[in-house]
Amino acid sequence: MDKVNHRFILALLIYLILGIATLFLLKDYQYPLNPDAISYICISQKYVSGDFSNAINGYWGPLFSWLLVPFAFFGSKPLQLVYLSEILSFIIGFFTLLGVRLLSYKFEIEEKIRTVLMFLMVVSVIYFWLRSVFADLLLLCVLIYYLNLIFSRKYQNNVIYGVGCGILGAMAYFSKSYALPFFVTSYLLFNFVYYINGISRKEKKKILKNFLLGLIVFFTISGIWIGIISHKYDEFTFGTTGDYNQKLVGPDYQGQHLIYSELLKPPNKAAISAWEDPTFIKMNSWDPLKLWNYQLNLIWENFKDTINIYLSFSFLSIIIIFMAILMYVRQPKDQILRRNILYPLLAIGLYTAGYLLILVEDRYLWIVYILLLLMGSYLLTFLFKNPFFNNKRKNIFLVAFILLFSVTFAVNFVGAINGTPNAEGVYQLSQTLKNEYNVHGNIASNDQWRKSLYIAYFTGSKYYGQTGKNISSSDLEGELKKNNIDFYIVWGISGNSSIPNGYKEVTGGKIPDLKVYSLKSY
Repeated sequence: MDKVNHRFILALLIYLILGIATLFLLKDYQYPLNPDAISYICISQKYVSGDFSNAINGYWGPLFSWLLVPFAFFGSKPLQLVYLSEILSFIIGFFTLLGVRLLSYKFEIEEKIRTVLMFLMVVSVIYFWLRSVFADLLLLCVLIYYLNLIFSRKYQNNVIYGVGCGILGAMAYFSKSYALPFFVTSYLLFNFVYYINGISRKEKKKILKNFLLGLIVFFTISGIWIGIISHKYDEFTFGTTGDYNQKLVGPDYQGQHLIYSELLKPPNKAAISAWEDPTFIKMNSWDPLKLWNYQLNLIWENFKDTINIYLSFSFLSIIIIFMAILMYVRQPKDQILRRNILYPLLAIGLYTAGYLLILVEDRYLWIVYILLLLMGSYLLTFLFKNPFFNNKRKNIFLVAFILLFSVTFAVNFVGAINGTPNAEGVYQLSQTLKNEYNVHGNIASNDQWRKSLYIAYFTGSKYYGQTGKNISSSDLEGELKKNNIDFYIVWGISGNSSIPNGYKEVTGGKIPDLKVYSLKSY
């Protein structure tokens, strides 16, 4: 085993040691949780119990829930499932590192720089899975393997690569529905680039064959799921996430979720909250073609957010993109530049463009972070070929590269991890409410939507959501009765004048900043 492999194995060992330490020793980070995670967990439970009609979901990609099903046999209690989900994410992170290693060899990168890249990736991937945004890490992992195939020099001459792209494209779609338009457009674009640059007719024929095989495999596999969810919602759809988010950012809501301002019934008897399938939340549609000025302003705001996200990855992000474009424009026919510059730039541009139309968040663009790191590593390798760079100067620039690509990211790392709630504290509160005060059934709250959802999850209750701010006593009573609410949770208020008379506070003030009102006699 050579020295290069030793370094990579060391990076993997560090990931395993840090990951295991986090999962088993660092109590504050053992149970990070968010509402999306609860939805994936609850959907997986439905598959385990055989409730397939309610498990089928057009909003949440099914792949993570499918992968979680075998883990459910090791524990079915709510807190155990949160922990098992983190273990699954940790495993996905391991395969993500392997994928980045493979993808890095599609770039002309000096081995010393590649080693630094992999150690940077160890910290990055740990950050990704500690965020508990399961589908985004899973999608990142699958896309890395897809790009590894489509960037390969062997792609044009081997039909297995076309079939592999189709399979990985379907897996990406099963992770998040956004992957479907990205796969189709990127696969079409890359094959077009290969085709027009094909030297012989025979080579072009192979490229066309690969392209068609990849699409056939992709639509054969993904078409099954498209048919299933289209049947459930009585309309053709490959996913409802985009439609929901498009309504959300429209003029009526401007990014404000209804779940924070009104009570919403869970979509089925087995669901914990309306967030388990937001498809059924009734929202007003809008037409971007008729409100073109609004759409243009939305794109502009998303563009500014995207630039800020790129800069949050590293101060070097914009410089890398600018230098890459400049290098390619000067030598557009250079094969090495095409693979190291053009292909990742096309992938970054296509992947980002779709989010500009609706909504963008940093976790959506993790694949961009990886590609920026790889392009930056290539540019550094190219720079080091200049005789000016002796070993001392190379080391100085390499240290600067590491710092500039890690300082900003490290700050965001700490902020995001500290901002991710630990489920164990909420779990203990939930057990107190359940066992000592018999909190169960249908619950609602005045505030703290997320924490209230976690309480519902851990108590086996149904959470109808958060009432509007400044609601009158009579309106509040009407809303609670209309939705057959059993318990109303009031956060951070010692005395609330809007609470209707006759509702009994069950905790007796024993829990700081929390009151729970019983609406019924038990």
